[in-house]
Amino acid sequence: MNFVEMATAERTELADLLATLTPEQWDAPSLCEGWRVRDVVAHVTSFDKVSLVGMLRRVVRGRIVHANQVFVDELAPLSAQQLLDRLRAHLRPEGLAASFGGRLALLDVIIHHQDIRRPLGLPRQIPADRLRQALNDCVCSPELPAWHIVRGVGLTASDLDWSHGSGPEVAGPAEAMLMAIAGRASAVGELTGPGQPVVGRADRQLTDRSPIVVRAAGTRRAWHGQAVDPLARASGRHPRRAVALRPAACGPEMSTATERRCHSSPCTLDNVKGQ
Repeated sequence: MNFVEMATAERTELADLLATLTPEQWDAPSLCEGWRVRDVVAHVTSFDKVSLVGMLRRVVRGRIVHANQVFVDELAPLSAQQLLDRLRAHLRPEGLAASFGGRLALLDVIIHHQDIRRPLGLPRQIPADRLRQALNDCVCSPELPAWHIVRGVGLTASDLDWSHGSGPEVAGPAEAMLMAIAGRASAVGELTGPGQPVVGRADRQLTDRSPIVVRAAGTRRAWHGQAVDPLARASGRHPRRAVALRPAACGPEMSTATERRCHSSPCTLDNVKGQ
């Protein structure tokens, strides 16, 4: 089975799960910060039939860090059934999703499948060949934090013939290992070994909320707030919910909008400085 076929099978199983969910489960939080189950489903097919030019346009519209959110917002009016129908119409990865022989789509859908299942308490057994490939790709993907999280430790799956790196050992179920190194801190507690605290610290650094000051581009206006989750910033997962801002001089606390316009001036994170 090639990678495109693996990704197709994984998307099919995700669609079968979604068909059983209640309206409340569709609106339940996922492991992706700020995203509900329905938002994750919208994201899963966001790169299908998208050309490189189309992706660049999306990046521009989303000001780079918001690229993923742009597409999720576009599909926000769709019902759960419409999102499911869309997924079933794109079971086989196409466009940018089929990059690297389908490995990108496979890694993405396996992780997001678990982002949905874990909070809903719906565990499953991921086929070993898919899980092994996802682990192999996760540790070297520049779009995921695993390359940083796994530095200096040796990973060993307890239920799969897979290991990576050297150093203090981190052991545990392969699925929990994948989610932990993909930046899902809730899975770290399922791992053991002397290297587990190292992975835990790296995950916590990704969700740091240190104070910052954000200044509006071209003005002297400033807002105090909390730092954007670096993982959300890197992946584009709902960064607008990852920071709450208030004018430094006056006014109530306010959340940033997608365009982050404050007092009619576009805000940027280009000049974020720690307090």
